[in-house]
Amino acid sequence: MKTKKPKTSSFPPVLFYFKKAAYLITLFLFFSNTTLSQETLQIGNGTSNDYDMPFYGLWDYSHEMLIFTEAEIGAQGKEIFELEFDLNSYDFGYTFNDVSIKLAHVKNDFFDDNTQVNLNGLDISDVTTVVSNRDVVFTQNGWYKFTFDNSFEYKGSGNLLVIIENRDGSWQGGYGYAESNSELSGKKGWFTYQDDFYPQEESLGTATFSRPNIKFSFFNNNPLPINLISFDGNLLPSSNDNFVELQWETASEYNNDYYTIDRSLDGVSWEIIASIKGAGNSTEKISYSTLDRSLSKSLTTEFVYYRLSQTDLDGESESFEPISIRLVNPRGKIINRSTIIGQKATKNTKGLIIETYENGTTVKRFQ
Repeated sequence: MKTKKPKTSSFPPVLFYFKKAAYLITLFLFFSNTTLSQETLQIGNGTSNDYDMPFYGLWDYSHEMLIFTEAEIGAQGKEIFELEFDLNSYDFGYTFNDVSIKLAHVKNDFFDDNTQVNLNGLDISDVTTVVSNRDVVFTQNGWYKFTFDNSFEYKGSGNLLVIIENRDGSWQGGYGYAESNSELSGKKGWFTYQDDFYPQEESLGTATFSRPNIKFSFFNNNPLPINLISFDGNLLPSSNDNFVELQWETASEYNNDYYTIDRSLDGVSWEIIASIKGAGNSTEKISYSTLDRSLSKSLTTEFVYYRLSQTDLDGESESFEPISIRLVNPRGKIINRSTIIGQKATKNTKGLIIETYENGTTVKRFQ
């Protein structure tokens, strides 16, 4: 019988924390200037105890792989920056030294018996090392988080391959297991192991129906239907009628079908007054305008409200913040505009505005 070698626990070096902090700062600076939203996707909620994956603690070295289908990941672009496994029953301080994780696009739906460590038998692309030579230290049960050194751009089509390389090189008791699903359609898990040296490139492994529960954290980088720059309106001063000109600009459009203009006299009830064809797809600035000629000349309402909506080619719609246009001014000119705390209000001030007129009356309105 072979005698297993004891392992010396080695907590992550200080350099790793500096590297991780720098990476997170870079993520913040990049995504704070975009419209991307952070989301977390969990795949699998099984309760089977899998000791083989994602780390096979019984052996000095192990190589595991997982396939997640496009249907599970979602057919949309994602910038994946973190993953988690639900790991339990490890001794406090138990350590795997020198763990790396790679992600790739893969066309295979499952592993067959000819799959090798060198990825022969898999149709892959865009292999990216997202975690490099990391020390994995267990201090509690539950979801163990791997924040990536490099994010992975999932393109929104094809399956996702996750590769876990455990190059620890030693063994000790006290290793645990992952909570896993074992009722999969096809063998979407794969592993092999070795003592004394890492499995050779041509090594075959074991394909399995078991796959650990996993969480992916990502930024959704699907393009928005439109990037709206502005939406404004004004009462035409040269007209004796209540003609209102409405204008808006977009910086880009993606699968945009058409725009709708709604009007309201009270800010509550709305009616459609115009529909304008969109550009479809564009990366250039585009200006639109339309004229509302349907307001009654005898209308005595002081304000009229307009709302812009956009509908894309698949029928999904979104509405933007409405604007107000002043039609009549029976109180004379406005001599002061302030906030509720007495500060001077400008056209860019948001919230409740108090307007004082020449006749001394005041009006409160939202801007």
